[in-house]
Amino acid sequence: MILILASIADSEAPLFAGEFGGAASVLTCDDLVRRPTRLLHPALEESTIGVGAKTVALREIRTVLNLLPTVMPNELAMYPPEERTYQAAELRALLTYFLSSLPCPVVNRATPLHLTGPVQNPAAWLAVAHRAGIPTSRLLAGSGADPWPGCEGSSIEVVSVGGRLIGPSGTVADE
Repeated sequence: MILILASIADSEAPLFAGEFGGAASVLTCDDLVRRPTRLLHPALEESTIGVGAKTVALREIRTVLNLLPTVMPNELAMYPPEERTYQAAELRALLTYFLSSLPCPVVNRATPLHLTGPVQNPAAWLAVAHRAGIPTSRLLAGSGADPWPGCEGSSIEVVSVGGRLIGPSGTVADE
C-alpha cells in the first residue's frame, strides 16, 4: 500500500491516489483522530492505523508520500474550539514520531521543525540529491547567459529521477 498523508482541504490528494489504481490511500488528520490507530513502541511493526474504512498494519505500508506540512487546528473540528490548538500540537508530535519511525521509504520525511522535512531552496535540494547519488545536472545561476542558445519556442520543465527524464503527464501527479 502507498499511503498519502494530506490535509482534508487537499482536494487533489484523492485524485492523485486514484492514479495508482487502488494501490494508494489518503490519510488525513481526521482519519487519525476518528479511526482506530494503535502505535506501539518499540514494536512499531505490530502497529495498526485506520485508513478510510479499514484498519491497516504498518508492515503493509510500502511507501508514504507526505503532503502535510503542518496540522492546522481548524481541521480538527471534532474538538471544541478551545482544544484545537493543543490537539493540533499533540497530533503533530504523533505524526513526527510516526513519519520518522517508519521503516519504509517516506517522501518528505518529517523533521523536528517541519512535517514535510527540511524547507530548502532548489539549489539545496540539488545538493541533497547529489549527495544521495541521484544524477543531477549543473545549476546555472546568475550567469545572465542564455543556457540554450539557438533554441526557439516554448520549453517544458522536466525532472530527472534515476537517470530518466520525466515530463508533464497532464495528470494530478504534475501538481
